[in-house]
Amino acid sequence: MVSNRQLDVGQILDFRCELYPGEVLDCMIEVMHSQNDTAGMMITEIDDKATWLLRAYLEEQSARVENSPKAPPSEPQ
Repeated sequence: MVSNRQLDVGQILDFRCELYPGEVLDCMIEVMHSQNDTAGMMITEIDDKATWLLRAYLEEQSARVENSPKAPPSEPQ
């Protein structure tokens, strides 16, 4: 996560993000680590609808990575 303000470890935040047009993920997150303008988060509360939406999004992103063209192997030197 990228933030425009300092986040403290242990801080609990409402998180909202539009994963698809008109499909918003709402959950609660806890700051696990924070440095400069980046932070690691853990979802602490999420309802069934948001869980379904997040899983669908992650599966789609994973499929994109798996199906992306691979770089040719480098030649031995």
